[in-house]
Amino acid sequence: MIRHMALFKFASDDTEKLAKVFEEAFTEFFTNGYTEHKGFEFGRDLGIREGNFDFGVTVLFDDPEGYTKYNLSEAHQELLKAIIVPNISDRAALQFRI
Repeated sequence: MIRHMALFKFASDDTEKLAKVFEEAFTEFFTNGYTEHKGFEFGRDLGIREGNFDFGVTVLFDDPEGYTKYNLSEAHQELLKAIIVPNISDRAALQFRI
């Protein structure tokens, strides 16, 4: 099994508004847009430690091919173009076996 993790820093100081936008977009995306994953979780940073990223998402796949299919999917590319890229100043990601 493969876990994909992505962390985002918002481009605006209005983190509450952007967190809601991301929550709505990811809920729609993972329930209706891209459903070929094995599980997902996402949420905003709790603010416990200064300097953290603002929002994170994890997604489970059976294998690296499942992640690649997701990453290249039209639904994922549209989510990136419409919601993620215009609203972030930084991103970090990794994939690892679990």
